[in-house]
Amino acid sequence: MLEIFFYADNGIVENTDYSAGFVLPIAEVDAAGLSQLDIDVTAAVNSTLSSSRFVGFRISSRTAPGAIEENLFPAWTGAKFFDTFSLEFTSGAPPAVADDTASFDGHTLEVPDLEAAGVGSASVQLRLIDPNASIYQLTAAVITDPEAGGPSLSGIELFDCDAFQPPDVGDGSSAATYSVNSGILDLPGVDFNGEQIAIRLEYIEGSNPWLFETISLGPVQAGPSETPISTLDGGLIVEPSQDFVPLCHGWVLVGDSIRNRVVERNILSGATGATYTFNTVPDQFTLDDVNGAVYMTAHPESERLYRLDLNTGVVSWNRIIQTLTSGLASHTYS
Repeated sequence: MLEIFFYADNGIVENTDYSAGFVLPIAEVDAAGLSQLDIDVTAAVNSTLSSSRFVGFRISSRTAPGAIEENLFPAWTGAKFFDTFSLEFTSGAPPAVADDTASFDGHTLEVPDLEAAGVGSASVQLRLIDPNASIYQLTAAVITDPEAGGPSLSGIELFDCDAFQPPDVGDGSSAATYSVNSGILDLPGVDFNGEQIAIRLEYIEGSNPWLFETISLGPVQAGPSETPISTLDGGLIVEPSQDFVPLCHGWVLVGDSIRNRVVERNILSGATGATYTFNTVPDQFTLDDVNGAVYMTAHPESERLYRLDLNTGVVSWNRIIQTLTSGLASHTYS
């Protein structure tokens, strides 16, 4: 099985060509016994021409070298082109992208049913304009129901379990959501080449037209069918974290150790609430539910104990010191 990747190139063959570009293959082909590959690269070309004159294609094999039986095939895997190879392109109209379900063809991302708390439900379209940096541009947005979605909740409001309802995950699916508090767009189920992928994007502050950078993108994780949690029909992508604090109806506060911030994430629906910027990696959390605050240590260890006020969203800190005295000797720990 061969995988075909694409990337924006500078017209020069260099080492970055082996890793640059969109993270998922634009096509997968069972090439056993074939002498010709026919691949629709319209979406790849359209995505790349927004940022470069040159479109690069990379072919790799899904077969690991260790999986090939000894003496059955040569030890190398991949595609080998001989001196007599030919590469031909035929122009044509781009294929239609389904607009009745969340779909992505490598260029156009259609989201026909997006829930935005405090705004309503909407139909939106984005396009990949920089495959190397995974940047998307918002190209269309229409509010379809301004009454849907309910109010936008964050911070201390997520402590009141009687003030709002848990997300509806009874059919095992999660809705596409956008958070006005954080600018994060969560797409837990997008059709791409017949497979379901999960995409999480974040609005780039100040961009006009609106641009989104990719936080995460990958196949939807399958869940174990024999356990009660299997009713959720899979897993959800969360930030790499050292600790979390449970709130109401699936909401948690989780530390993002990559982007140095605290994130409100609903682990039932995948939706995002507010984010709280930090100046280092958040480590261990302690909840002060009486005062609506979270105390945090940092990694690597420091003399500071951080406090996130969920009433205001303000992060403050205090220095931690302790002096121990024994007889005439004393020592200060910090």
